[in-house]
Amino acid sequence: AKQLIERIIYAEGAENGLEFTIVRPFNWIGPRMDFIPGVDGPSEGVPRVLACFSNGLLRGEPLKLVDGGQSQRTFLYIKDAIEAVHLMI
Repeated sequence: AKQLIERIIYAEGAENGLEFTIVRPFNWIGPRMDFIPGVDGPSEGVPRVLACFSNGLLRGEPLKLVDGGQSQRTFLYIKDAIEAVHLMI
């Protein structure tokens, strides 16, 4: 869905001269983030990566790694994310 809307915006820019900037936020973390699925957050679906790690650590369970731990993630503290969006606007 994200890529589709980005392509629609790009097409509108190419066809009608729409000026645009696309910002695709990544993993934001902060103090009000839910971290225990079913307790502090939704019980259905797949929890975020920090939720999975926190849950495993608190329960003494093995941490589940994607691709054997080869995948990498980048995280940004919410205060810094808000400042970045403010600067972009």
